[in-house]
Amino acid sequence: MFRISHILPGAMVLAGLALLGMVAVVTSADRVHATPRPDHVFHGSVTVAGSAAANDLVVEARLGGVNYADSVRGSGTATTSGGEFGRGSAVDFKVNADDSDTTGTKEGATDGEAITFFVNGQQATITVVETGTACAGISVPDVGAIVSTFPFCSGSASRLNLAAAAAPTPTPTPVPSSVVLPPAPTATPTPSAVSVSTLPVGVLTLSGLSVSPATANPSETVTISFVAKNTGNALLSTTVSVLVEGVSVVTFVITDLNVGTSQPFTVTTSKVEPGTYLVQVGDLSASFTVAGPSPTPTPTGLPTVSEKQTLTVTTTVEVTVGQRQVLDAALEAGLGVALDITSTNMVVSTTDEGLVLTLAIEGLQAGQEVRGRLYVTLGNLTIETVDGQGTAVLDLGGGLTVTAEVGLEIVDGQLKIVLLKPQLRLVPPPPDATALSGGNATVTEIGVVLSVALTNLPDGASLEVAFAKDPAVFVDDPVTMFQLAAASVGGVIGDLDEDLAFLINITKSGITNDDLGDTTMTMEVSAAWRDARIAQGKVIVIAKIDDAGNVFSEEATCTVVNSSVSCSVKFTGAAGGLSVFALMSVVVPTPTPTPTPTVVPPPTGGPTYFGALAWIAVVLGVLLAGFGALLLQVGRKRLV
Repeated sequence: MFRISHILPGAMVLAGLALLGMVAVVTSADRVHATPRPDHVFHGSVTVAGSAAANDLVVEARLGGVNYADSVRGSGTATTSGGEFGRGSAVDFKVNADDSDTTGTKEGATDGEAITFFVNGQQATITVVETGTACAGISVPDVGAIVSTFPFCSGSASRLNLAAAAAPTPTPTPVPSSVVLPPAPTATPTPSAVSVSTLPVGVLTLSGLSVSPATANPSETVTISFVAKNTGNALLSTTVSVLVEGVSVVTFVITDLNVGTSQPFTVTTSKVEPGTYLVQVGDLSASFTVAGPSPTPTPTGLPTVSEKQTLTVTTTVEVTVGQRQVLDAALEAGLGVALDITSTNMVVSTTDEGLVLTLAIEGLQAGQEVRGRLYVTLGNLTIETVDGQGTAVLDLGGGLTVTAEVGLEIVDGQLKIVLLKPQLRLVPPPPDATALSGGNATVTEIGVVLSVALTNLPDGASLEVAFAKDPAVFVDDPVTMFQLAAASVGGVIGDLDEDLAFLINITKSGITNDDLGDTTMTMEVSAAWRDARIAQGKVIVIAKIDDAGNVFSEEATCTVVNSSVSCSVKFTGAAGGLSVFALMSVVVPTPTPTPTPTVVPPPTGGPTYFGALAWIAVVLGVLLAGFGALLLQVGRKRLV
């Protein structure tokens, strides 16, 4: 017992030292053999100069000019195959992660570092299709974004489409004549078993490029439409840019477009400067023209009225082949049936539902519904709907349009386009106010925006529009007529040259006020004219004189816009329709308050007639009170 008790503590010490050694070894081994950080895997389509990339083009992922791309399967250089990278047995693609335990050596990328991709030595543009799931906390571009770099995310798998320009053709180095060149080596024939044409690849085919309208006013919206189709034998993912005069307006991203499937695209633009503009989409081209102002003849004297503008209504809508293709593709995609648009034009007709246009389309059946978003241009009609309901604009030219709510209805073999609550909107080109005679010298800017409810749109109807500053141009006996207009708002007008800014006369032909309804008129004028009138305590009014000579006027609501003022009123009921309108200022007198009568109290001085009556009343009251008391006492004695 004595020997055992002394040996046991020593053994325990040795065991403890052995355990510490094991911990130290394990800890050291763990430090030396740290678990490596996972790499970032990439894949996607590759295009060069707009076409699917050829096979075996080297794809690089550079950081600071150094390529850190590798094959997932460890086969070395990553290359393209079938118009893609990072997919298939030969070209899986990854970017190595940097080893944080080594210093002074960079094996790969760290989280958040920007990777630049190169194809065949040319830097590629990146379209983001899928960002990956392991990028939490790292700022990454949105899906659909077109960027030049993409951040490294350890353990992530991202889908990116790469687009590179064609590599420049190297200039051959001239060979001195004294140097004898060795014979060129015989090229090794390509084995017949390998055929590039047998590789599955998506092929982009563009068609149906249309531009509407072909001639536009400065700043007027121009709609560009086309159709993209995959005519290859594999899914197609690529980008398509719309160029106007060589400058990209928009770049559309096409992702996994099925074989044989078409996809319509539409974009709008506008130009201010007059001229002809070239539109290019791939190998397709078209153009549109922005009209310039008509040359102004040298005046022999200031005219009394602006140049008249005649606007004629055409209810026939001509539909181009390209526009029919765009609509056909959109409807087929939404309904899932084959369709054939047989109409080449539509005619606006007036029904109880509203204004209706009908397009003949074989394959449509009653009960089908137009679902999703639809944005198409058919001739001069532009429609934008969601699930068959939306808005429409019928451009009649010259600043005359019909705007409406729209509903799409499918019947057997027809698509009915119903314009609900249509409004005829007129925005005529403003004249040079300084070139018009008469009126106030501060009126240097004038213009009109008019919207009137439309119950009928007769074909061939026309409106003639003219401006003037001299009221006698459009109105007989203007002094009397505009005094009546001022009186209808409880005011008076002074000097017409000072207080009447300008007039617009809209002469109708083939259309009457019975075809029109409530009218909202906005008249724009130089702010200096309005400010001077307000400083004089006057009220701004818009007056209307109809075809029968009836006068209507309303106080206007005005809003300052830069150097001009927009004043608006709404004429309803019998006051609606089109004729002569005038912007004017009137004085509305402040009503004189009715005096309150003052009650004069009776004088409190010496004896008067009223004073004597008052004393008599007091004496009579005392006598009657005494007589009443006497009667009361007599009555008590009798009771006793």
